[in-house]
Order: sequence, then C-alpha cells, then structure tokens
Amino acid sequence: MSTVNLVAIFEAKPEAADDVRTALSPVISATRAEEGCVNYTISESQASPGSFIVVETWNSQEDLNRHARAPHMKAAIEAIGSHLAAKPVIHPLRAIDV
Repeated sequence: MSTVNLVAIFEAKPEAADDVRTALSPVISATRAEEGCVNYTISESQASPGSFIVVETWNSQEDLNRHARAPHMKAAIEAIGSHLAAKPVIHPLRAIDV
C-alpha cells in the first residue's frame, strides 16, 4: 500500500498572521502523535509571510480521514477561520514515477 501525501495552503489576512501561527502551532505535535502519521510539517513562506504550508504524509487514506476529524484539527480550523484571507487550498498529491 502506498502512502497518502498532500499539501495544504492557508493564507492569513495581513493583520492576522500571528493569530494563525499561534493557532496552528499546537497542531503539529498532536498530529505527529496520531496513528498513521508519517510526516507532518507546517512552514511559513519566506517569500510570502502569512502563507502557511502544511506538508503531510499518511500511511493510508483512512488515517488522513481520521486526522481531519480529530478534535485538535476541528479546534484549529475554527480558531483560524476568521483570520484567513481565502479558503484553504488542499492539494492531494500523486507522485510522478521516474
């Protein structure tokens, strides 16, 4: 079975980057402790401050679905919702074989 990879992009309103950063920070350790999490990182773009990029790898789609329903994720999404400049962009990824 192959892993499931995705990238999510959250664009904070200019005045709300600190709020988004604060709300996303505790999600990292909670998510890394979840069953099926292979990799989970949140980075802020140096080229576009206030743009937060989440890179995730899961053992299965079921693990990713469970993560999306996790209480810490629901709390984070609720906390950042009004601070976002746009709807989050989610990119499920498919590897290109060489």
